[in-house]
Amino acid sequence: YGQGFHFYKPMPIEMFAELLKDGGQIDYNGIQSRQASLFDIKRMLRSEILSTEALNKLIGAVGFYTFRDNYLGVLSFNDQYSKLVGRSEDEKIEKNNVLQYVHPEDQGKIQTAFINAKEHPELETRVIIRRKRPDGSYIWVSQKIFYLRERGEQSLYCATASELSSENEKEILRKNNNELLRENEELSYYISVLPGAYHRCTISDGYQFLYISDEYVRMFGFSREQIRELFENRFLNMVHPEDQKRLFNLFEQVKRKEVIKEKNVEYRMITSKGYIWVRDQGNFLDCPGERCMQGIVFDVTEERKRRNKLKKQAERDYLTNLLNRQSAFPMIRNYLEEIREETAAFIMLDMDNFKDINDTKGHPCGDHIIAACARRIRSFFRKEDIVCRLGGDEFCIFCKNISKDALEKKLEVLMKKVEKPIGWKEEFVSVTLSAGYAMVSAEEKNFEKIYNSADQALLQAKKQKRICI
Repeated sequence: YGQGFHFYKPMPIEMFAELLKDGGQIDYNGIQSRQASLFDIKRMLRSEILSTEALNKLIGAVGFYTFRDNYLGVLSFNDQYSKLVGRSEDEKIEKNNVLQYVHPEDQGKIQTAFINAKEHPELETRVIIRRKRPDGSYIWVSQKIFYLRERGEQSLYCATASELSSENEKEILRKNNNELLRENEELSYYISVLPGAYHRCTISDGYQFLYISDEYVRMFGFSREQIRELFENRFLNMVHPEDQKRLFNLFEQVKRKEVIKEKNVEYRMITSKGYIWVRDQGNFLDCPGERCMQGIVFDVTEERKRRNKLKKQAERDYLTNLLNRQSAFPMIRNYLEEIREETAAFIMLDMDNFKDINDTKGHPCGDHIIAACARRIRSFFRKEDIVCRLGGDEFCIFCKNISKDALEKKLEVLMKKVEKPIGWKEEFVSVTLSAGYAMVSAEEKNFEKIYNSADQALLQAKKQKRICI
């Protein structure tokens, strides 16, 4: 019966028995206490242990839904749900389509989430949407959706909901971006350690192939015989024409043993299905009778697509898809450094009385108007011009190689184009723009001064109701 005890010194059983009589001499630390028992959630809900109010606080906002095609109905919900969305009991009538309370841009997202919950009931389905409240405003809501069963031609679901603050929203976006970046890093790591397409070439006469691996043949989709016939067995002939000069210069630098900043060179190469992006990890070595170049190339086409997607997300305004100021301003500064004899213009646009639209017709209408105006503005300028949404209802454009007279005429036509009514639901909304601009020449390359000049011109234009310089 003494098994499991730790004795502070060896002793006979008789001495140990005497010690056990006094419980105060036993150190109970480490002896496992009685474990908490598991409870049956259904039994707890049926019991009177918790009040309805306590249960609501415990489980949060919960609703039961039915979903079919483009119809989403709510069958019932608790008090926490009602407080969250600001809806009363009449919303649970099945003929009301709940999609009407979801922001138009998020309706497809929530429908997809319900479909995924049914197709993968073993996984947690989570979606973040904007939910309309009775006053017309929108709140960000995070929902977890669980598929229950079929009822006739409709599917039944249970969903929990919680409101996200603006800080929550930023944190979620940050985590999503970090997750994409982390996946990119993992992808880069796996590509760097997996065997790639090995090749060995001469360092003269177009870098003729001395050896190519089976993986090289598989990756590019050409047999060794086809490479000899189509590309004269030359490595550089398989490289995209726009990348050949850059790659050739890099190879020459390596041959001269100069310091190369690019450790992993990326360029395009032709395959039987078109061009792909590859990452090259190569070096030079002494082969019998001559000096050679060898390397391993990895297909990084998908990785570059993901990097470009991340870059585009960081450069673009989410509502209008125009450049944001973080990406537009460096582009303008770079152009100012290179400008020589041509003149350019920096334009600032502001929508007149836009606050009235938000106050009378709601923020969804305001977002729709901003996006529509942005499309009209973008279509009016050239591809090389830099068009940016500064924020709210303000835009700026850096118009390259344009004269003052040509710009004045251009802005007058733009104003008339933007003034055309914009459709919103069953009505039309008209807006006007105020414009201020500053001309740019080689003598003035300070972007901050140019920006301030255009901003002052815009303020003057708002007062005088005309285009100002």
